[in-house]
Amino acid sequence: MKKNTLIFLLILLFSVNSIYGQDRLNIEIYGGPTFTYMSFENQPSDLSSPHQPYQKLTLHGGVNFLPRISPNWQLSIQAEMFARSIAIENAQGTAGEGMQHVGPAFYELPTFALGARYTNDFKSWGFFFQPSVGISLLPIEMRDPNPLPESVFPYFERTSSSPNPIGLGLRAELGAKRYFPSRNYFVMGIRHHQGLMETDEYSQVSTIPGEPMVEVMGNSLSSYTGIFIGFGFNTDNWRPKRTK
Repeated sequence: MKKNTLIFLLILLFSVNSIYGQDRLNIEIYGGPTFTYMSFENQPSDLSSPHQPYQKLTLHGGVNFLPRISPNWQLSIQAEMFARSIAIENAQGTAGEGMQHVGPAFYELPTFALGARYTNDFKSWGFFFQPSVGISLLPIEMRDPNPLPESVFPYFERTSSSPNPIGLGLRAELGAKRYFPSRNYFVMGIRHHQGLMETDEYSQVSTIPGEPMVEVMGNSLSSYTGIFIGFGFNTDNWRPKRTK
């Protein structure tokens, strides 16, 4: 039964593509700046500025396969990578000469998504909305991070755990396309990936002599917001042209 259903769907997809022959398959390559989210809690709660979590703006990029299923709708199959940057800021010199930050730096999380895109074309422009469902995979470094070197950071202890190393999320994208006569196009937009479950937890304890013990705890859903630009290929151009 499942085999027959799959064959029917494939036949339907190819039939629709033959009816709507233009832009049978678009392939987009994109990238841009990203801000990732992580919730923090401090103990004690009245921490002074020398012990604060910080996050940097990072990057994401990927590829999107877009087979057409109707004049306005395309299936979306995405594979991408986004980076996350999290660390704890410490006053310079409090735990070693010249040290300003300890904790994780950049981690890259592969993400895969399946969804649908609705596009409304107006002359040489197209405007689209794309909802989808995605998963993010925590890298090995986040599941089992290396401990802080005791000889370099003798007063810090860092731990982490991964309740769900494969995170599930909902995604939404808004964007615009600028077509060339070949139907290749520039693409730009904004996307948000909202995690639905906690993927990892983070804790760092500071026990500097002469100072109160400080613990900074964080947890993440592997959510992010990104702005992207890219280029879309109309693979109809890759097919040999028919001769009369």
